Amino acid sequence: MSIRERQNSQRSLERLAALRWLYRQVKKVEGVRLGGVVAVAVVALWGLTREAGSDSHAATVIVVLLWFVDQPLLARWGDRMKEEAATIQEAFDCFVLDLPWSAHSGVEQPTDDRVKELARKGSARRDSPEDLVDWYRAEAIPAEPVAAQLHCQRASCRWEERLRREWIWVVKSLVGASVVTVLLGAVLAEASLLDVVLLVAACLRLVAWVVLAVTAQSAARIRMEKLHRFLSRAGAQSGSQTLCDVRLVQARLFEHRRLSPMVPEWFFKLRKPVYEAAERG
Repeated sequence: MSIRERQNSQRSLERLAALRWLYRQVKKVEGVRLGGVVAVAVVALWGLTREAGSDSHAATVIVVLLWFVDQPLLARWGDRMKEEAATIQEAFDCFVLDLPWSAHSGVEQPTDDRVKELARKGSARRDSPEDLVDWYRAEAIPAEPVAAQLHCQRASCRWEERLRREWIWVVKSLVGASVVTVLLGAVLAEASLLDVVLLVAACLRLVAWVVLAVTAQSAARIRMEKLHRFLSRAGAQSGSQTLCDVRLVQARLFEHRRLSPMVPEWFFKLRKPVYEAAERG
C-alpha cells in the first residue's frame, strides 16, 4: 500500500477521528482552567477589599479550592488526554509513513479498541469524516519513499509555527490593552496607590498564567520553526536524506506534540481558511 492508500484506510480514519476528539477535549480543559484563573483574580480582589473577617476567609477558601481543582485535577487530566492524543497521532504517522514504532520512547501503542471508542465519541458530534480524507494531500506526495515521508512530515507542521506566532501576538495585545485600560480607569477614578497595589496583587495568578502560557507557546513555536526549516531544506536537497533522518524527525515531532500547549479551537478555525487560501494561491 502507498501513503495515499494507507492514510485513507478505515484504521487511519478512526485514529484521526479519535485524536481530533481528544485534542478538542484538551482545548476545553485549558479553557476551563483559564476561566478558573480569572475567577481566582476576581475572588482575590473581592477578598482583599474586605476587612478581615468572614468575607475574607470565604475568599481564601474559594481561592484554595479553585487552585486544587486546577492543578491536581484539571491540569493532570488535560496532560493525560494530550499524551494519549499525541500517541494516537504517532501511531497514525508510523502506519501511514511505514515507520517502525519507537520502542525506546517508553510509550505503548494505542489499542484498536481504545481508538474505536474515542472515534465513536467523535462521530457523536456529527463531524464530517470528509475532513479527515487525504490528511496529506495525495497529489503533492513525491514518488520516492524517503522524499514522500519527509514531505508528509513537513506538511504536519506547515501551519503550526505561524499559528502559534499569531496567537502569541493576540495574547500580548490583549494583555497590553487590558493594562492600559486598567491604568486609565484607575486615573479617571482617582484610585489610590493602595487600590492599584491590591488590584495587582489580586491579578498575580492571572499574570503568572499569561507569562507561563506565552513562554510555553514561544518554546513550541521555536521548536516547530527549527523542524520546518530543516524539513524545507531536506525537501530542496532531494536524495541527500536517509530513513535515519526521517525517524529522528518523527521522534522530535512526537515529543513536540506531547509537550506543547494547545492553541484555542476558535482561533484555529478563524485562521484555517486564511492558511488554506494562501496555499491555494
